[in-house]
Amino acid sequence: MGFEEVCKVEQRLVGAGGVLRFCHDRWDLVTGRPAHAARQWVSRAIPGQLGAVIDRGSWITKDDAEAIGLMRVTREASAAILAASGRALAGTALFLTPLNWSDFGVCQPSLLWVAKETDEEWSHYLGRVHKDANEHGLVAGGGRLGLRLDALDPRIVPRKSMWQLRGAGPQWHLEDVEQVLEESGYGEIEILSRTYRRGCVIWNFLASRQDFRDYVPIELADEEGVSFVAEASKVNRRKASGNTRAVPAERTQSFKPAPLEEFIKAPRARRSEIDEEDAALTGAEASASVALAGSKRPREGGATEPADAKAKRLAIAPHWDGKAPDGSILTGYLELHAVSVAHAVNILVLHRDAVHKFPAKADASDMGHFLVLKCEASHYEYVRLPGKDIAALWPGAVVPKFAGHRGGGGGQERSKEESTLGIFSSTQELRLAQMLGWAQRCFLTVDKVLLLQELDLNPASAYSYVQDWKRRGFVCVLSSGPVLRAAIISREPIRKVTTPELMDAERAVFACREFEVDDVVQKFIIGSVYGHSGDEDLASALVLRALAFVQGTGLPWIVMGDFNLESNCARFQNACFNGTAHCMDSFFGSANSLPATRIGGRRRIDFGMSDPRVIPATLRHFTSVADHYAVYYEIANVVGIAQFRRPARMRLEQSGDDEALAARFEEIWNEGTFAEHLEGDDVDAAWKALSNVAERLLSDSSDANAALTEEPVLLRRLRRLGRRLRQLQLEPADEQLQRTTFRTLTGLAHAVPELHDWAERTLEGLFCDREQRHQHDGGCAPQRTHREVEGEDLVDNPNKAVSWIQAHANFELQGGAAQMVQDPTAPLRAVHPATILEEQEAVWSTMWTAEAQPIEPFETILSEIGGAKPEYDLTSSGVELSVPCQGDAWSSRGRRRLVASSCNFPCNGLNGSLA
Repeated sequence: MGFEEVCKVEQRLVGAGGVLRFCHDRWDLVTGRPAHAARQWVSRAIPGQLGAVIDRGSWITKDDAEAIGLMRVTREASAAILAASGRALAGTALFLTPLNWSDFGVCQPSLLWVAKETDEEWSHYLGRVHKDANEHGLVAGGGRLGLRLDALDPRIVPRKSMWQLRGAGPQWHLEDVEQVLEESGYGEIEILSRTYRRGCVIWNFLASRQDFRDYVPIELADEEGVSFVAEASKVNRRKASGNTRAVPAERTQSFKPAPLEEFIKAPRARRSEIDEEDAALTGAEASASVALAGSKRPREGGATEPADAKAKRLAIAPHWDGKAPDGSILTGYLELHAVSVAHAVNILVLHRDAVHKFPAKADASDMGHFLVLKCEASHYEYVRLPGKDIAALWPGAVVPKFAGHRGGGGGQERSKEESTLGIFSSTQELRLAQMLGWAQRCFLTVDKVLLLQELDLNPASAYSYVQDWKRRGFVCVLSSGPVLRAAIISREPIRKVTTPELMDAERAVFACREFEVDDVVQKFIIGSVYGHSGDEDLASALVLRALAFVQGTGLPWIVMGDFNLESNCARFQNACFNGTAHCMDSFFGSANSLPATRIGGRRRIDFGMSDPRVIPATLRHFTSVADHYAVYYEIANVVGIAQFRRPARMRLEQSGDDEALAARFEEIWNEGTFAEHLEGDDVDAAWKALSNVAERLLSDSSDANAALTEEPVLLRRLRRLGRRLRQLQLEPADEQLQRTTFRTLTGLAHAVPELHDWAERTLEGLFCDREQRHQHDGGCAPQRTHREVEGEDLVDNPNKAVSWIQAHANFELQGGAAQMVQDPTAPLRAVHPATILEEQEAVWSTMWTAEAQPIEPFETILSEIGGAKPEYDLTSSGVELSVPCQGDAWSSRGRRRLVASSCNFPCNGLNGSLA
């Protein structure tokens, strides 16, 4: 449809206000008498208003398929005529469009085109579309019909949808992306994640647009004036492909079901146990009744069960449910063999793929009694079979090996032979049958534990899921919540550990597992965690809560899963530097050298965190059923892990001369300082001075410990020296701190060339040397930390932020070259800490055995600090004591809560004891 200029009319009515155009699809009628057809259509659209149409004119024909003209109507009838646009009246359908929508008091509405179905008549097509029309009618164009929709129509209201931004620089921050999107016309922006694909950074976000565009090019320019184009495209949902199929019968049934005809003809099932109310059976009828369950028993009297039958039933009954007589372990084939020999019972065990027998006697003339058991999902169930079926099954049954096969016997033997723990972590998104096939490829029959994430099971399917694993000899524990997302699967028995402290119980599950080797039992806490994929803060909070929970148990622990966070995340680094946990990947190389855990990806988000006492030996990767690699850790010794002990007390010298101790005490004791504390009623300071002297006098020299961190040991010692020097400026009278600082300074003088002449240096010179050494030994890691910390303070200054981004990029290009990534299929061997100790033994030995340095130069440095001490105004109140009054158990907080009069007694006691 097009617009045509209106011809001038000589005479106009005052009431004329709305001018409409129309087109129709009855060509023969319009071309002959278009004005008559239009007036006839209007008279039926608004009957009773003959003067609604003022005039008509400017008729043209377009492409011999469409007639367009202008029509003026009165203002009162314009709304009714517009609402009837598209109706088929008097054999004609007119589609009207106002030239000026402001005459109706509304903005120009949006158009929603409705497609015509195949082989659909135009009359049916028009009627179907007109059902959804509103007060603005229909519109036609290009052989299609469309609806006019208001701005508030729910069909066109902008909704939040998934978008992807490509072309952004790798140095962009979250605020930069949000600012660019807001300037490009996006609203309700919610950034979800940042991923790397084919060397390009992709930002995933939720947003809405008013123009309903699916692709938005964004032109940008950097500070140098170089322009580039970033693109934002909407992510459409993928429709499911394939047809729905029924679940195969072999996945839901452990045994082949009986035919329906035989099931109807079969007699009613009888109870598996012998009722005490049954009639007495004389002679061999009792044994025959147990063996031939289908035979009818006489019910003549009311006597109780015979003693011999009851004894046999009580001896055999505990083994039906897979329990030993003492209820300790599952019953294996060795126990069944012992039962068959001890009680003269021939046992027949039915499996899905085999039939095993345990003959009681070798003499074929006296076969004894028969007991039939069905073994399924590590559970024995007593079944009754007719004598003819037993006679048919017994000759073809196989006598199995009594050790192993099922239950406690085989499990104990394997646990005694193998002390290696293998743990898998994988993402499951496909069916259970495919997962089982993958588990066999990963040698899960040999290893012990399998951790799964992204299950996405509803609670109604949990029982069947667990039973599927149990039928195959596995123990499965699932997480809790409305959607079950994590699971732990093991061949050996495990027990689920409840975690009420976690925020998202559906994303984490924990279990306890025992290992026994040579009468030594070691318990392990194993956890499977699936972090939030769209929020890094929620994912890190979940992981930190999981680590806090397993650390509180006091047992060795391992937490693995799809964290959706990399190991170099700040949260993980804090946990590792505290010494309470470590990343299991750290034994096999840096994070940049290890392969990504997603096929075709660049991030390693599937790994394990463990107790510092747990040291893995081998790292492997297997192809999983999903797009993630299955990460496998092997721990060589799970039993020889040291247990937690109480804090070690100060070691005192056992041998020593009393006269030598007294002489040494006179040398280091400062009676004047002690008397000043007592005169000032500072009991805590007096106790502290006396305790420091006693510790220095009686304690042995402390052993040196290696630092558990990726930072060089020498750099950590320099940092510690700097902190002690600053603390010494605040507390110059702390004698223990003085001795510790002097010992650290003299120890570093042999390893740091800049500190060889520390005796001639001043305090400012020591600080300068320490800072220079930090810059020299820090390497790339301290520089990068400094740049990251500096970047956090540049949020409010765009110019500084851009400069920081450029400097950060230059640093990454110059000094942050990525290491060679390992092949996922190749196993990696861990570097044991003992190797590092052997390499550094020569260096550390010279440091530990160095001669003592003179203390006079250090006292000269301390004189520069001065002896000024800040004063504190303390107010005491009589409050009930919270610390017991004995020995050194007094704390400074407890001392300050004492009233002034109560301080005289311990002070007098001190003076009397020292006198």
